[in-house]
Amino acid sequence: MDVLRQAVKEAFVHDTAEYGKSHSCGTIIAAKNEGVWHVVELLQNNSVSGRPEGHANVFDIGAKGRMLTGETELQTAIRELFEETGLQGYKPVDDFIAMEGPYRISKWKNGMPVEKLERTITYHLTIVPYYELEKLRISREHVAYTVSPISLVIEKLSAISPKRSEILAKAREYLIARDMRESGERYSLDDTIERCKPLFRSSPSV
Repeated sequence: MDVLRQAVKEAFVHDTAEYGKSHSCGTIIAAKNEGVWHVVELLQNNSVSGRPEGHANVFDIGAKGRMLTGETELQTAIRELFEETGLQGYKPVDDFIAMEGPYRISKWKNGMPVEKLERTITYHLTIVPYYELEKLRISREHVAYTVSPISLVIEKLSAISPKRSEILAKAREYLIARDMRESGERYSLDDTIERCKPLFRSSPSV
């Protein structure tokens, strides 16, 4: 699997000067279990990112990475989904997109900040069957993952990363609207969230 992932990455690697290193794209990974929408969080590997020892662990709200020259945002999202989780054959939905940034970040090397960058992240949304989450094979860019009800992640991030909490809230609204279209039911967003609250449960982790 790692050899295949590397081959996919190398097939897209070109001079990235056109985009610099500020434009990343990715996809939120959503799956429904017992009527409740869950999302995947990926715990970053600090040794790969170059962050110093003891740096706080950072969870990504999906699979993401920089957009390479010659790629569309959609191609980047699909490639990153495969490289970081091993999931393939899934395409993001056509009618969801969310943006984070621009914001300032430090690029790390050997525990030292070596460059200041302005980054923008484009998020897509990919829906997969829940059983696929048992097959995740995360890349070395991450050390673990969790699968949690989306509302619990939104609540957790509201204090530590409000913008990402807002992005997931937008994804939740999309998923609830999708459910209502498929079932023919008509509820307000607040009513539907309230009805889901008793279904929340602790998230499994690896």
